[in-house]
Amino acid sequence: MNRLSFKIFTNTFWQIFGRLAQAIIGLISIKLITSYLPLEVYGQYTTVFELIGFFAIIADFGLYTIGVQEMSKNNNSESFVLSHILTLRLILITLLLGSSNIIIPLIPKYAGTLVAKSISLVSLATAFVLINGTLTSLLQYRLKMHLATIAQVLGKIINIGLIAFIILILKPSNLEHGFNFLILSALGANLVMLLCTIFIIKKELPFRFHFDHIYAKNLLKTALPYGLALILMTFYFKVDIILLQYFSGNSAAGIYAVPLKLMEILSVISVFFMNSALPTLTKNFQSGYQKLNASLQNIFKVLHGLAAPILIGGVLLAFPIIFSISSPQFLSGYHCTNNSQVVYHQQAEAEIQCAQTPINQSFKQSPTNSYFYQTGSDIAFKIILIGLYFSFLNTIFAFSLVATDRNTTLLKINFTGFLINVVLNLIFIPKYGILAASTTTAFCELCVFMLAFYCYKQHSGIQLNLKTLGKTYFASILMGGFIYLLQPITYSWMQNLNLLLIIPSAACFYFISMHMLGAINLKKLKTLRNV
Repeated sequence: MNRLSFKIFTNTFWQIFGRLAQAIIGLISIKLITSYLPLEVYGQYTTVFELIGFFAIIADFGLYTIGVQEMSKNNNSESFVLSHILTLRLILITLLLGSSNIIIPLIPKYAGTLVAKSISLVSLATAFVLINGTLTSLLQYRLKMHLATIAQVLGKIINIGLIAFIILILKPSNLEHGFNFLILSALGANLVMLLCTIFIIKKELPFRFHFDHIYAKNLLKTALPYGLALILMTFYFKVDIILLQYFSGNSAAGIYAVPLKLMEILSVISVFFMNSALPTLTKNFQSGYQKLNASLQNIFKVLHGLAAPILIGGVLLAFPIIFSISSPQFLSGYHCTNNSQVVYHQQAEAEIQCAQTPINQSFKQSPTNSYFYQTGSDIAFKIILIGLYFSFLNTIFAFSLVATDRNTTLLKINFTGFLINVVLNLIFIPKYGILAASTTTAFCELCVFMLAFYCYKQHSGIQLNLKTLGKTYFASILMGGFIYLLQPITYSWMQNLNLLLIIPSAACFYFISMHMLGAINLKKLKTLRNV
């Protein structure tokens, strides 16, 4: 492995490590919050962040990726590019997040709710994240994302500390007060993260503001296709939870938010990998498609080798995973009306036991029966994992289109995906709810992958080497069998804590299987050599 490939690999490793640390902390926070907030309130908690997310992604406008790409061009200094990216980002933040504070409270669905009341704080917290992301584009270009990881993880540690203090020690009996305290914890943690990143950037680069109107205009023009593509990609990924909340209520949105959060956590693995590889892909394209395609062959093998076992393992472990990271009110099964935290697998058992379950005012439901059946986060997660599989693969060709300056094509692809998503959700969510939202997500990821691959192949002539795919599937199925046998044995003495044993054991089993089948070489890491 040459020096550049090693730097890309380590840069990706630090991002994955940082994201893993943040994910673990994030999962703990989900566990705490979902145990404290009833589904109805948790649905509003997730909705306010999702709504601001729509405005935030427009304010983002793809400037992070474009900034990294611009720094890769020899005629632009890092300080010059960063100052323009930051200035444009601040303008967009002011316009977009500022307007969200006016628009959202005026929507009848949200007027007077916790969503409308917390919109200003969530906007400010999101602004800190966007500014932080702009600054880290320099660290991405320099392949020093370990520095950014320090600030991000520190922010998450502070956030989980504040959440734990609020829920376990402060214990506000008024849910609205508790809701607001949780928003404030995110605001404080994001501010600390931003201040740490500013400190790091000042040491990395003697930074001063430049602003050239002509360059800024050209930068926006360059970013426009990719920015719109990113906006549409995010919209089709998240519009379903907004539509679900609108048609099916806060509880359905809360249930769906948990597997969607898991997908978001897992999908960044491929994005981080491609962000690290983007400068090299851009330079490889200058030598022609042959060199670029050679890099993409290796990237495809790596990301597919990660996507397949995540799909199979996730489907098999969906119920214990959701149980472990949330609370019983999110699971599929028969829930007691007096306390939705109490759930049974069998209707007959629920009929007997729920009639005797004491009332818990925080988790009391409105149905007149003593129990009700609920399609939970675990079922939605199984379906969404199919979408995650294709998300890993379409990320490869989406970034390839960026590297080859075909952002307009990417825009058309993501618009198609967005259109399909909205139409299908509008048709099916009112009747099928969570099942429709999750199935639509998976189907749209498949459509986007097929379109992105077809469009890239039309110009590059790439022919993917599919020899290792069969071995990858076979190793994944073997791993699935390993999980199927190990789970009941370990559950009898570890309960759902057996995930701490099953997941790492299954990962080791999978990679050993891949090595024995000749799909990867663990010693030389040949799959990354030509990235």
